[in-house]
Amino acid sequence: LNNSTAKVSTTYGFEMGDDYAFYDRNVDDSIEPRYYQHIISQAKKIVIWDPYFMEQYDGQLFESVTKEGVEIQILTVCREGTKDQPPQGQDEVKQLRDNIKNALRKAKITTFSGSVTAFKYEKRRIYTGMRKRIYPCHDRFLIVDDTTAYLVGASMNNQLSSEWTFGIMKIDKAKNHDAYKLITDFCSLDSITETDRETLIQSLKESRHEWLAAIKMDAEKEFQMGDVEEDELKGFVKKLPKE
Repeated sequence: LNNSTAKVSTTYGFEMGDDYAFYDRNVDDSIEPRYYQHIISQAKKIVIWDPYFMEQYDGQLFESVTKEGVEIQILTVCREGTKDQPPQGQDEVKQLRDNIKNALRKAKITTFSGSVTAFKYEKRRIYTGMRKRIYPCHDRFLIVDDTTAYLVGASMNNQLSSEWTFGIMKIDKAKNHDAYKLITDFCSLDSITETDRETLIQSLKESRHEWLAAIKMDAEKEFQMGDVEEDELKGFVKKLPKE
């Protein structure tokens, strides 16, 4: 695939599998990735989970949308400020929303009567210890009409012209049967009823409680060992997720 002279059969710029589409920029960089745009073009409802976006993103991807009254929801993560880049905040997310609205007005829609909502998650990193951190939102997802979900390897701003090689995988509920069976086998269940579901959720809540308690205990041990100051400990505990 790294042979730049190779020619492959593509659909919307992607090599297509049963439930996976692969865009390889190294094969022919004149071919533009258009599969994501094709997926959303006929959607009535579009839900996007994309933790990365560029301020200059113009929303052109959404000019392909054709459905009247389309509903679009986007969850993204605001970039923390660095010495080279200012932080992203509410204004940048509003601009993202407005750019998409403007693109929809250019789309093949007689009268745009839908809605565009952009949500932001404030923190890209959550610190679970003085030297440990987790990323609450990393992968990108696309959900169409509440029925079909995709795991997406590149952000919105790379879906019409990309410097990256990436894939788009359809999440097939039927093919996730093994995960369902793993749960039923582990819990010694024939199937998962609504009561079972509530029990599992309660168990997860209890596990989360224990996890947060362990994080707090770990931080307090570091304080007792003299690795951190008391004010730093209090500030860290205050930032832990609420139960």
